Amino acid sequence: MHRIIVICNFKNGCNQSHSTINKVFKMHKDIKLIKEYISRKSTYAIIPITWNEGEKIAKQIDRMQSIIDYADIIIADNASDDGSLADEFLQSKNIRAKVISSARGYGNALRPAISYALDQGYEGIITIDGNNKDGPEALIEMTEYLKQGYGFIQASRFMKDGTQKNMPLDRLLAVKLFMIPLFTIASGFAYTDPSNGFKAYSREFLLDTRVSPLREIFHDYRFQYFASTQAPRLGYKVIEVPASRVYPDQGKTPTKIRGIWARLTIMWQMLEAALGRYNV
Repeated sequence: MHRIIVICNFKNGCNQSHSTINKVFKMHKDIKLIKEYISRKSTYAIIPITWNEGEKIAKQIDRMQSIIDYADIIIADNASDDGSLADEFLQSKNIRAKVISSARGYGNALRPAISYALDQGYEGIITIDGNNKDGPEALIEMTEYLKQGYGFIQASRFMKDGTQKNMPLDRLLAVKLFMIPLFTIASGFAYTDPSNGFKAYSREFLLDTRVSPLREIFHDYRFQYFASTQAPRLGYKVIEVPASRVYPDQGKTPTKIRGIWARLTIMWQMLEAALGRYNV
């Protein structure tokens, strides 16, 4: 199987190339385009998921320069059209690749990027929201745990040495009173921040047929909730690491989840994951 990939560099611009896809893991059908800027350098990849985040993703990429010795950066781009992910900018910031998805939605951006990263042979994948709320430094400890054989690592702003600031009260109450008890009971692991999208997955976990992360049902946020409940259940080593998540002091909350219906939908999906509705 072949997939067209665009190779970009400053001297020659962007040119089409063909990449032979690993027979073990088929490239996801919703990949619209892949742009590669530099060659693979690391054992691990971090995937910021983004759609029209403007200067927020630019600032986050700047912050992530501190961790490029620990993981390659692969942008999961949900077809942004705001100019925030220009090729020259990404190459100047040591971005490994940009995977552009053809269908709108968080999971529809994440699944193609996971597919590409697995095809490229990465031994672990870290996901992070692309809106500059998360401090990327926790990735360093995450990669150490991946080396030690952990299958799933959760970043937590609430555990000792973690930091959270300016979190909206309704979100804080939902996490403390609903999400933490739900995921702890469902998984058997004492989570302190299970809804945080800053997570690390081992290659073994992602290739487990009982996980199958590229399923169509994971077109939105469901894979995060499924992984949090299933990793402990399936016998993988799981741990949390302290992290920082800071909301802006003023202005709109940086999120794509808006309105009461969207929030109720998220809570329902969490409940479905806890009840095993997404199990293979």
